[in-house]
Amino acid sequence: MAYSTRCSRRCDARRSESMVSSGCVCRSLWRAARLAVAIRGCLEQSTPTIRSAADGCQANVLVWLFVVRMPRSIAACPGYGQTGFVQFRVLVRAVSPRSGDSISVVSILGSFEVHSPAHGKSFKIDIVDGLDSIHLDCIEQQWRPLIDRQYKAALLQYFLLPEASQNADAFRNILATLGIPDEHWDWRKKCSFAPATNRKPYAILCGDQVEAVMMLEFGRKARLGTAGAPLVYVDYVSAAPWNRGVIQSPERFQGLGTMMMGTVVAISRMLNCDGRCGLHSLPSAEGFYRRIGMTELDVDPSYHNLRYYEFDEQASRVFTG
Repeated sequence: MAYSTRCSRRCDARRSESMVSSGCVCRSLWRAARLAVAIRGCLEQSTPTIRSAADGCQANVLVWLFVVRMPRSIAACPGYGQTGFVQFRVLVRAVSPRSGDSISVVSILGSFEVHSPAHGKSFKIDIVDGLDSIHLDCIEQQWRPLIDRQYKAALLQYFLLPEASQNADAFRNILATLGIPDEHWDWRKKCSFAPATNRKPYAILCGDQVEAVMMLEFGRKARLGTAGAPLVYVDYVSAAPWNRGVIQSPERFQGLGTMMMGTVVAISRMLNCDGRCGLHSLPSAEGFYRRIGMTELDVDPSYHNLRYYEFDEQASRVFTG
């Protein structure tokens, strides 16, 4: 009799625990639904761009909130993962961006499995259209310390030069040798100016990590082939410091420059520019653009004395195969 009573008490306790757990789950789901409705309401009062983003992300808001509240075993099931979380975060950033940031909604253009020499295994990377403020935070908080370290080394090398050799060109050469010719670029500022100047940022992401970023400008004209034909202009392009062999060896990822230029050619074709694209190259990158088959033109005195390179329709087809 005593055994049956203990058993009954244990069963009652388990039932009570289960009911409490179920009640918590239901309350969590109710809170999640209410929060999603509130977010949706805010979005409906926002700009058309943000409202259109809500249409694609509303389901993911609910999925993310549901997964976070669920037991770990359920959250690990196939179909629940980082996608919902990332999309939800983009929505929240769009509703209440950091003061002074431009509103941007990220969309994925393509995803690939890429081998990492540094880790000895492959990772999924995404090529995205647009940069959210969290990606700009990554550039400032994770890229910048590594770039600053190289910059300090550059200063040391510069002041060790004979005084007669200390000039702007010498310092630029040292920066290029240490892998940071772009150390002065401010990507947050560039992105804030982009919408008003017919420009748009694109990036390669691995999860939340920004592996490479570029700014494209639209509306420029080709110098090769048909005079005045439209092309896509690469205004700026930069890889994360850990993907530059001078800074880290082995790099986390290799070949991102080729991947970025392939993306530019694809965008050019989507915009009926037939793969035409052009850019002014930093001296340290000129060899790369020659290797991928871009035509080398003259140094441009109107653009910081940088040499101009261009893909015409035929060369872009050879490049992409």
